[in-house]
Amino acid sequence: MASELISIGEDGTGDKLCNEEVDNSVYIWYHETGEIEELASNQKEFIILQSEELDGD
Repeated sequence: MASELISIGEDGTGDKLCNEEVDNSVYIWYHETGEIEELASNQKEFIILQSEELDGD
């Protein structure tokens, strides 16, 4: 995992939810490949996206 990422959670499979130190973007880090994917541009956006996803279920 890149040193500028701070782990803030886990998805239960070993992948980590991370914050980027400089711009506060939220990423998922895939432990098997080492790849990262941006999920939201900040924590507020991430929470809103997740709550909308839960409301859709």
